[in-house]
Amino acid sequence: MNLEAAYLMVDIRPENDKTFGYPDLSLWGRSPWVLFVREDGKDITSQQIEAFYVFCRCKVAKAALEVEKGDKASKELLVRRYLLGDMFDKFFTKFRLQKLIEGDLSWNDAVNPQGNYLATLLSSMESVD
Repeated sequence: MNLEAAYLMVDIRPENDKTFGYPDLSLWGRSPWVLFVREDGKDITSQQIEAFYVFCRCKVAKAALEVEKGDKASKELLVRRYLLGDMFDKFFTKFRLQKLIEGDLSWNDAVNPQGNYLATLLSSMESVD
């Protein structure tokens, strides 16, 4: 399984107790792939995708696994906190700086995508139901 893609497909629908915090293979299949498309049609960079993947792996998936089954209110709070707020924007800024400190100069011109694309992704997942 493509683990990078799997982290991007973590189920964070509060009403779904069975797969919350894990990829819902009934939606994605056993060989997941991800196509990134910006709602505004603008280009998306490899740095933006990498930051989004690391954010999902290190922040969203980890937090989702800490929520108790049946606790819908905590799940909804997690979604609001991690996906509907400015947490990704803050993460991107810190992640970019860390990459530059480590000497990865490809991040010198990396730009945080404008708008809340995580919220767009979440709303598109809701339409799958």
